[in-house]
Amino acid sequence: IHARVEANFPDIPISWGYTSVAIRRKYKAQDKEINSLPTAISKSMDEEVTHLAVQPLHIIPGYEFEDVQRTVSAFRHMPKGFTEISLSPPLLFSQSSLHRVGNALLQILPSKRSSDEAVLFLGHGTNHPANSFYPALAYWLQQQDPMLFVGTVEYWPDQDTIRSQLLKSGANRVYLVPLLTVAGIHAQGDIAGKDPESWQSTLERDGFECVPVLKGLAEYDTFIDLWLDQL
Repeated sequence: IHARVEANFPDIPISWGYTSVAIRRKYKAQDKEINSLPTAISKSMDEEVTHLAVQPLHIIPGYEFEDVQRTVSAFRHMPKGFTEISLSPPLLFSQSSLHRVGNALLQILPSKRSSDEAVLFLGHGTNHPANSFYPALAYWLQQQDPMLFVGTVEYWPDQDTIRSQLLKSGANRVYLVPLLTVAGIHAQGDIAGKDPESWQSTLERDGFECVPVLKGLAEYDTFIDLWLDQL
């Protein structure tokens, strides 16, 4: 992503702010310094940046995105601060974005997949109302291909809901595709891990052959294009 942004906006400085406390702790334990979002924005202000564009890499406008909104809003009202600070939305935030993300997902379907095999996109999930984007996306995808499904690791649509749908579909093979920016601990543990409660383990007990595709959305040019369009 950094390389693509740099290529599209040469000579414009790029900095990173990490909303995840767990990731910041992990880097700190390795003696690597990464900034929180407030710190990254503060440093830009100290460097006398006048116009700042904040581009989140979240999928839905949930709690973490709301934290980003509050942070950006606080800096907007800082005396002697930025002339302008703008904030892009996450990938899914409107009806039109549903079409864009849906079409992007159709472009990353596994090339070896046949039409009678299922593809299950798995997002994080949350009790925030924005979780409703996942079933909305599922509905949109199924209008294009009834063998495409969307579930979540931590909320709904959950394992029981999706298992029921897959058993009715008649599929024997299921491709497990993370609907996550990066294929980190959730992809490698909750989706494709050896834990008996992982999606792969559960579906294999149901008799499905599972094929995990351990790539995050940030590894596909199709999705980086969407973020770049917003930026």
